[in-house]
Amino acid sequence: MRRTGFACLWLLAAVGIGAAAPAWAGAPKGFEDVFNGVEKGKKFHSLWPPAAHRSIVGVMVSAKDADKIMATWESVESPTFLNPAVAFKFEKGALAYAAPDLTQVRTIEVGLGFAELDALAAVAAPTAPAPGTEKKETGIDVSLFKEVKRSISGISVEYYTLGTLQGLDDVLTNEGKAFLAPEGRGWIVHRCLRLDGLNYTVTTKNDVSMGLFAKIVSWLPTVDVRYENSRTLRLVTNYPIYIGYKLWRPGMDVLGRGTSDVDVQMLGLDADEIDQKASAARAGVP
Repeated sequence: MRRTGFACLWLLAAVGIGAAAPAWAGAPKGFEDVFNGVEKGKKFHSLWPPAAHRSIVGVMVSAKDADKIMATWESVESPTFLNPAVAFKFEKGALAYAAPDLTQVRTIEVGLGFAELDALAAVAAPTAPAPGTEKKETGIDVSLFKEVKRSISGISVEYYTLGTLQGLDDVLTNEGKAFLAPEGRGWIVHRCLRLDGLNYTVTTKNDVSMGLFAKIVSWLPTVDVRYENSRTLRLVTNYPIYIGYKLWRPGMDVLGRGTSDVDVQMLGLDADEIDQKASAARAGVP
């Protein structure tokens, strides 16, 4: 199973989530089929804890030092990286996957379900939380629960179009070109794996008390907590959740090629290659 490690951490910093340690190595358990089945080409690298609410396509990340979180908060579309004198239109696309075998309800281990929910509780909300509403520790005893079921409400891949990738090198500022040069170790997220939401049904061993319900609501400010019956709660996220990415830099894979002879699923770095780049950065290899 692929490790997440450094490659995940600098991307987390880039999208403004903070450098929380990943809950597990590699593709999150229970999502392996998604990572392996969504695209036939290069595999997505796992991003966990996930990003949420905003697309990560175009985020600029750096692998200069594998022992430190090196990232930029900016998108390649920002004035820092684009020459304002050159007219250039970024085009993004999204491909939805009709994959009931990947989105269907499945039972997962209780501890894993609550680890996922804890990661979702930590993701940035669309707006800053009001004072006093910051994420709280759960204090919830998972032994009170006997079952967790999870389903995915949709899967899609967001991406820069091939025309955008081919034209990007001509509109970068000197700073942008230096950042994305091989010696600069800079990269662009050019494809990302999105879930439209995650739905959990949790069943308790005994009746749900008002205190337990209130504690879960307080713990999960970005999750809709619904009372189903005396021993069942539904926990629903209905916003985009980004759990995977691929990296690319100008000239890579598309230099001198037409728009009809490129397999877009094969562009950029896949999960194993990203890990190799992180290891090379740790060893100081250009």
